[in-house]
Amino acid sequence: MPWTSLRNRFNERVYGITQLVPEGIDALADLHQEKFPALDDETGWDGGAVFHLIDSLGQGTEMNKLMRGFDILVCDDAGDNEVADFIAADSATRRAVLIHAKAARETTLLSASAFAEVCSQAVKNLDILTPFSLVEPPNLSLWGGKWRASWKKVPQLVSRRIRLGVGTANELWKKIQAIIRDPTTTREVWIVVGSTFSKNEFREAANKAKQPPEIIQILYSLQSTWGSVASIGARLRVFYSP
Repeated sequence: MPWTSLRNRFNERVYGITQLVPEGIDALADLHQEKFPALDDETGWDGGAVFHLIDSLGQGTEMNKLMRGFDILVCDDAGDNEVADFIAADSATRRAVLIHAKAARETTLLSASAFAEVCSQAVKNLDILTPFSLVEPPNLSLWGGKWRASWKKVPQLVSRRIRLGVGTANELWKKIQAIIRDPTTTREVWIVVGSTFSKNEFREAANKAKQPPEIIQILYSLQSTWGSVASIGARLRVFYSP
């Protein structure tokens, strides 16, 4: 097959996969931290972190339209055992959402390694979002306490992991589980990336005569993740810089 035809087919794949996840958010380009630092008063995360954007329900961005109905939001972040960085639910419209956050501190807006990492996290935790799953979050016992981490060897604390919702950790999980098991529920996986991925830069790089290696890696990460999420009847949303 002539090179121009191969290149055109590749560009069609790039266009197709980016159309599947068209959630460009301007504010994400300026977020270079995933979750640090926490605020000194322990009420939440700094405005320069992706965690803050999620915690504020996307205030001031297009994300808010999708998040304003959430009545449950729990920070599950805690190392290898986390199901997602945040677990959210909308009891009224019957939605259950696993939210995974990522940012790259380097200046690039095409970090293939960071993007692949967050996609891998999303895929490995899909089982809990299936209607017949008997799995409960391994970090459930932590939900009733503080979020704890360290940044530059400085302890970071947020006073409550339960950001929205009334009840104990077990009660909230039972509510989320009931929503997941409801056949009318919309189940979603969100990947929210700060300075990690720009759709415009991705498309521009893909149109070059010789594509950088990270373009291929990001494309396959997107394709694989979308296919895995779709296989359990859920929807993938990726929020990134335009």
